[in-house]
Amino acid sequence: MLHSYLPFTVLTSSDFLDGRAPKNFVREMVKGIATISGKDKIQVIRFWDNRNGCNNNTGIECVNYLFKKPLTNELAKFFESFLQNADYCTNITFKQMKNIYYIAEHDFEKPDASTARIINNAKALLINSGNNIRIIGYGNLLELEIENIKIINLPKGTSNLKKFIHYFFRSIHLIRCIHKLSIKPDVVIYYGSSTRYLIPLLLLKKRLNFVLISDIVEWYDYASLPMGKYGLLAIDTHIAMTKLIPKSDGIIVISSFLENYYKSYNQNILKIPVILDTKYPMIKNRDISFDHDYLNLIYAGTPGEKDIIKIVIEAVNKLNKEGYKVKFHILGCECNIIEDQCIELSDNIIFYGRLPQNVVYYYLMEADFSVLLRPNNRKSNAGFPTKFVESLNAGLPVIANLTSDLGLYLKDGYNGFVLENFDLTTLTEKIKYILSFPKSVFNTMRENAKNTAKQYFDYRNFSNELSNFIFNLINEDHNNLH
Repeated sequence: MLHSYLPFTVLTSSDFLDGRAPKNFVREMVKGIATISGKDKIQVIRFWDNRNGCNNNTGIECVNYLFKKPLTNELAKFFESFLQNADYCTNITFKQMKNIYYIAEHDFEKPDASTARIINNAKALLINSGNNIRIIGYGNLLELEIENIKIINLPKGTSNLKKFIHYFFRSIHLIRCIHKLSIKPDVVIYYGSSTRYLIPLLLLKKRLNFVLISDIVEWYDYASLPMGKYGLLAIDTHIAMTKLIPKSDGIIVISSFLENYYKSYNQNILKIPVILDTKYPMIKNRDISFDHDYLNLIYAGTPGEKDIIKIVIEAVNKLNKEGYKVKFHILGCECNIIEDQCIELSDNIIFYGRLPQNVVYYYLMEADFSVLLRPNNRKSNAGFPTKFVESLNAGLPVIANLTSDLGLYLKDGYNGFVLENFDLTTLTEKIKYILSFPKSVFNTMRENAKNTAKQYFDYRNFSNELSNFIFNLINEDHNNLH
């Protein structure tokens, strides 16, 4: 509540209109303060220009202060004097709108975990009205818009030949795109680990005077890349991860593993896990229903080398042979993905193939637990599983072994169950233990899972932290220039 006896002073660097009154928002805000506080005059102190002061018919008293370089001592003396003599001060800080470009070598017409991270990080920044966010991706549409965020695309190509040509020349396309931008960047956030992007961005940041931030979410196992451990892609990734990314002004990382690695090179580190919109409404689909006489386990994704589903299949087969009622639902791949692993497939192992993300959530809401088993290696610990966060957001508890930062969020018996390792015996015994509980316990765990998602993974929770991180980097860069 604003009391009429309190004097109000607004500190701003906003421009004036012909020396008579603060422009636009500042002027209207001050008039609003005058109205609700009952004050005839509101003092505006502005660090700009060379005028001593001015008055006008809006009832706003304007006092201008001109500071000569260097600013530090004069500003310190002014604020010390101002605060010592003020009975009360309403200090409103206006941050000039920052133009931020999020750059990624991804096609946003084909949503995946990477595009979701970029969109949600951008939404977190948009909560702060001082940010103007655009994304530069690649695709066959010149421009598109997702959730009110404009996306500018570098050319992708439709034929294999054109795709190869555009891939080869993408760094040149990127340089041209940045030079042609009508709104020049104050900040560029690069999502990825390619020298084809990092080298031109590091060169352009000096010429165009923008802050460069790298967003790193994984560290590939070089041996799993095309051409192997000593192939061109492995060498490119290694140079990017160890030599170029540390040269960024700041680094956003997805895990403590990456945070600890880059801290030895760069002190400007911000950890942001997988984030999403926990308020997005999710309603059960009546056409999708599981047999709840069984314990329904689920996996959604493409296993590849990072996720282990073979042991889950073997555990479910073993339990059903022993008379336990367990089903394992696998979304995102066909049964042929494990045909060469000599695994027996029973009727209780159900494959659904690839499904749209919005449909996947219907299945997650029907299951009792999702299962996530990963080897304890650099790739697993450097990343952070999107599946884990999506499962919690759907109110689905998780059975997992601890890799990356899962131990910070997964609590045994609260929002899931923790496995000491991922061998067959450990998983089988844990499932038997889970089957000893009544289903009512699972409902409580569902609520706990959703609450965990709201507390730790909603993009809104990171808005201030992310905006302040960028704002501080801009100030640091500005100070270094002077």
